[in-house]
Amino acid sequence: MYLKRAAEQPLQDILASDKVGVILGARQVGKTTLVEHVLAGQPAVFLNFDVEVDKARFHGAAALSPGEGLRSLGNPSVLVIDQAQRLPATSRVIKRKFQPNLAQYLA
Repeated sequence: MYLKRAAEQPLQDILASDKVGVILGARQVGKTTLVEHVLAGQPAVFLNFDVEVDKARFHGAAALSPGEGLRSLGNPSVLVIDQAQRLPATSRVIKRKFQPNLAQYLA
């Protein structure tokens, strides 16, 4: 059963903009469930860095230009990276690729 969260609207606002969003929170509070619920039915790619194949896909995309990298991931309108802390270079790669839009955080 899904419980509506106050963070839904701020997340939808970020998704409607050109900003990069980061969701921070304690373990097992529903961060992934929130994102999956809000993005249900939308063209999004989910990468989970607990999964080695997803880490490899990200590394491959990061080696390309921003446009080519996104195309290699299926050109999603939204790219979700779950467990980003598992790959320490994640924030550096995202910042390098999307720095003009790296401004919005959800806590």
